[in-house]
Amino acid sequence: GMQALIWDVRGNPGGLLNSAVEVLDRFIDDGVLVSTRGRTQDQNSIYSAHAKGTWKVPLVLLTDGDSASASEIVAAALQDHDRAVIVGERSFGKGSVQKLLYLNADKTAAVKLTTETYWRPSGKNIHRGKLKESDEWGVRPNEVVN
Repeated sequence: GMQALIWDVRGNPGGLLNSAVEVLDRFIDDGVLVSTRGRTQDQNSIYSAHAKGTWKVPLVLLTDGDSASASEIVAAALQDHDRAVIVGERSFGKGSVQKLLYLNADKTAAVKLTTETYWRPSGKNIHRGKLKESDEWGVRPNEVVN
């Protein structure tokens, strides 16, 4: 019976890339959801939507400066596909993917390395590290509310 959804990712520092892709696939029926690029060809991936089971309800997504990583993947894809109105503040601007590399067999010690960057369906990377001098980083809301 849901007729519309207000989705709040304010203060959400992110999560797993695969989880963001799975949840996006429920709301976007076709096209690229996100892609990743690394230093080698085997690190490049494109994650696409599948039409089966897509929810067609109107969406509003709330963001702030603490919305980062996987929550930004969700916001960027919904915005690029004109699937949601983004309301709030510009997101954090974390466009990088980290992986754990375990240092021993019992997995009690690890190093987290940045291995890839993620890219919006529009082809833009939102990471503010390289872009902070420009106005391109983060997900800019359709409606700014502080």
